[in-house]
Amino acid sequence: MIPSDVLTPRLREPQPAPGSAITVRPLQPSDKHALLAFFRRLPVNERGRFFPDAMIDPVLVAKWCQHWSSGRSRVVTAWSGDRMIGGGAIDLARQHMHAHVGRIRMAVDPEYRRMGVGQMIMHELLDIAPNLGVEWLDAEVGSHEAAALRFLRRLSFHERGVLPDHGQDMLGGRFDVVLLARHVETHLPPEIGGHG
Repeated sequence: MIPSDVLTPRLREPQPAPGSAITVRPLQPSDKHALLAFFRRLPVNERGRFFPDAMIDPVLVAKWCQHWSSGRSRVVTAWSGDRMIGGGAIDLARQHMHAHVGRIRMAVDPEYRRMGVGQMIMHELLDIAPNLGVEWLDAEVGSHEAAALRFLRRLSFHERGVLPDHGQDMLGGRFDVVLLARHVETHLPPEIGGHG
C-alpha cells in the first residue's frame, strides 16, 4: 500500500518566461557538442548531479549521447534555441528487488534557473517513468543543497533518510546525503479513471 503522504496531484505544466521558447526532448547522438558545452557551464561541484562521470572528455560525452537513452537510462534535455540549458535522467535499477524504482539525476544551466526549466524536465521524467515500469523515483541530494531540496519537496518528493558523510564533491569535500522518494502516478486511460 502507498503511504498517503506520497499521493499527490499531477504536476502542473510550468509556463516559460514571456518571449522565450524552451523545449524538452530526448537526448540524441547529434547533441554531443551541446552537451559538452552545457557540462562546461555547470559549476564544478554540480557536474556529478547529471553526469555519471565528472570528466570533461569529448569521447566520453559522445558515448553518453549514443547510449544514455537506451538500456538502463532515459535522458531528456531542455533547450533554448540551439543551446542545451538542462537535462534530467532516470536510471533504472539493475537488481530485481528494485526493478520498480528509478533514480533521477538533473541539472540546469545557472543562467536559466528559476525559470521553470527544472519543472519542465521533471514533468517529462514523470511522464516517462510509468512507461518504464517505474513506480517510485528516488533522488539523492547533499544536505547543504537547500535549493535542490526545496525544489524536490515542492514536487512531492519526501525525505526517507539521511546518510551521514556519504557524499563527496569534485573537490574532495564530504557531506551528508539526503534520500528522497516520490510515488509515480500510473497513466490509466480516461475511461477507467485516469487523467489521460
